[in-house]
Amino acid sequence: MSEHAEQVNIIKYCKIVKIPVFAIPNGMWIPGLTGKRLFSYIAKMKAEGMTKGVPDLFFPIANNGYNGLFIELKIRGGKLSAEQMKWLKILSNNGYKAICCYGANEAIKEIKKYMGG
Repeated sequence: MSEHAEQVNIIKYCKIVKIPVFAIPNGMWIPGLTGKRLFSYIAKMKAEGMTKGVPDLFFPIANNGYNGLFIELKIRGGKLSAEQMKWLKILSNNGYKAICCYGANEAIKEIKKYMGG
């Protein structure tokens, strides 16, 4: 499964069980945007704060002594970039649970654990 499909499954699960979550679109691919239009769009998003390495998902619920949960999602065999490792460390050092999960099943298991269920 693609990372996109895995993330969609996580969002579907969260909607069903009513867990608030939002995606942080830092590595978007926009169909139809190429060349000058794509670079213009990326420049606009960077100016608005798009930052390389920030985790994919955020759960804005304080629990278990944390301010919230960030998840960087990877597919099996995927590797964290230096920027992703840096952000997970920054967030962890500032009161958030910030983790990398490999696939929707692992992420859902961590979400359930974080939420106390």
